[in-house]
Amino acid sequence: MTDFTPTPLPAAVRHELCAAAAAFLDGLDDDRRRRAQYPLDGPARRDWHYFPRLDQPGLRLAEMDGPQREVARRLLRTALSERGLAKAEAIMRLETLVRRMEEESVYHPDNYSFAVFGQPSDDTPWGWRIDGHHLSLTMVATPDGDLTVTPHFMGANPAEVHGGDLDGTRPLAEEMDRAFGLLDGLDQGERAQAIIADRSMGDILTGPAASPLWRLPKGWRRRICPRPGARASCGWSQLTPTACAPTWRSVSWRGCGRRGSSGCTSPGPVR
Repeated sequence: MTDFTPTPLPAAVRHELCAAAAAFLDGLDDDRRRRAQYPLDGPARRDWHYFPRLDQPGLRLAEMDGPQREVARRLLRTALSERGLAKAEAIMRLETLVRRMEEESVYHPDNYSFAVFGQPSDDTPWGWRIDGHHLSLTMVATPDGDLTVTPHFMGANPAEVHGGDLDGTRPLAEEMDRAFGLLDGLDQGERAQAIIADRSMGDILTGPAASPLWRLPKGWRRRICPRPGARASCGWSQLTPTACAPTWRSVSWRGCGRRGSSGCTSPGPVR
């Protein structure tokens, strides 16, 4: 994998994030707090998904009163940069459209849960998560000042809205534009290696559960999991200089959305 140099979270932001999480918990009654707080090293922290659920760990926005929702959203605003917050809120707003498209009540802007893992403190590790359809962010803060954001999932369906009150909405516009820019920057040989199928696989192959490679046609399985020693995609060292710059921007951009981040480094050694 590519070696990234982590950027420590500034002390002022770390204190503010800790205070926002503590305020969220303090504003809950005993029953809601039991549903919102879990041990840091328990199984709930690993129980995440990008599917819409009604039984995910945490307290859903639909189960909060007005003041509690505002404190929960303040936690989200504190944790994310302005750009990251705009993406998260756009993804959540799309649920009103998806609800009409799918005719399923599980799609709802209030069906996002907030959970805190451990006790918010500057002296011990703790974490928190927002989890729902196409938005799952787990953050863990450590006493040495680092903030890990993993698992980290942002998706959008539809990718672009045409018509209605959300007309023109593109929550992941920059990621899409950079991905197509990367593809456009590849020469014919690179494209032949990078494009592994002429149509979509239908779903994401990585996530909280086992990878469903067995569901794919054999031709796709061979491209994704080739014989030992073979390469199924276009490697970094194989890219032309023209493709390298947009490739790195496409990869590194995703890691720069948390609050307090000063940017990402250039790629280090591939391990």
